[in-house]
Amino acid sequence: TGLGAMGTHFCAIGTSNTVTNGVWCWGQARSFELGDGVITHEDCAACATHPTPALDAIGNPIADVDQVVGGPGFTCIRRGGNIECWGAFPAAATIVPTPHTLDANAGGVIAPIGDAHDLVAGIEHVCVRRGGTLDPWCAGINIEGRLGDGTTTSSADAVHASALFAGLELIPAWYHTLALGSDGAIHGVGNNDGMALGVADPSPILVAVFAMEPPARWLATANGTTCEVAMSDGHVGCWGSVGPLVAAGAAPMTCALGMCSLAPTSYAAPAGETIDGMVIAQGSPASAVCIWTAAGNAYCSGDSSIAFSLGTFAQVPGLSGVEEIVAGASAMCARTTDGTVWCWGANDVGQLGRGVIGSTVGDPRPGRLVWR
Repeated sequence: TGLGAMGTHFCAIGTSNTVTNGVWCWGQARSFELGDGVITHEDCAACATHPTPALDAIGNPIADVDQVVGGPGFTCIRRGGNIECWGAFPAAATIVPTPHTLDANAGGVIAPIGDAHDLVAGIEHVCVRRGGTLDPWCAGINIEGRLGDGTTTSSADAVHASALFAGLELIPAWYHTLALGSDGAIHGVGNNDGMALGVADPSPILVAVFAMEPPARWLATANGTTCEVAMSDGHVGCWGSVGPLVAAGAAPMTCALGMCSLAPTSYAAPAGETIDGMVIAQGSPASAVCIWTAAGNAYCSGDSSIAFSLGTFAQVPGLSGVEEIVAGASAMCARTTDGTVWCWGANDVGQLGRGVIGSTVGDPRPGRLVWR
């Protein structure tokens, strides 16, 4: 019923009426991020090539989960309005093999959170929207002010991201945090490497950023790269460090000493399709952007390990009924209307979940996740 991508591991939320009930994770396992309480796995010492169930402190499956997100080395879930994390959560003092509740440190008044909505994650921080006003709260590493509380102090407890207005839709980020307003305006805070925040100042920034081609209907961001689906005609526009996404012979954006071009590179939406969502590979630099449409089709553009085309969107073969795509560092996974999961890209740490170890040179053809 849901997916999460965390760089080199993925997780899925199973339904309540099947053997897959709970949270299942696969891929790289360095810091208990798979939630199964072990580091060494039988078929891959540093990874799990099949989905493995995440367990609580007494060994029971973690059920009734609404969302799962994370970053390299950690995983977080949202259930019952609370946020629970395991692995090497950024800014935390210890590595924990089973879920621990993420508290809010507002004078000890709100602990645990209890009313969290819309959990998102960067590679070193997580954010939620809280309560009826949907105020943003964030926790983790706060270098460059990515937690949005006006400081650069890291916190393993959630702090109020007062710089990001209440009610804005939070967007999963890298070393920054973005939010999208109902008017299509993009708001950003944190690291501006590659000018992913859409402004020329390469320094850490706390600013309301308006879309390069306003307004935006959908937004995705990664290391130094941000892409939007324009509200006007549905095309995709990307700015920042998007050289790896531009077809040969075109004028790629180049970055030198932190400076990149802000002139958006445009990609036409597939003919006759309406884009329903978009993700960007979370590698450094971003190597591919994928979309899914209202008709349930998936399209990708970028590196040949993920996409069949560079500079234009080519349909991902063999997929239909796509409801969600999540992006790791070098692989993608999609969830379809029948609840199956399909992954493609690199498989060097088992991130495709097919029971085997592959290569860093990925395959853009999706394969079905293998449960066991």
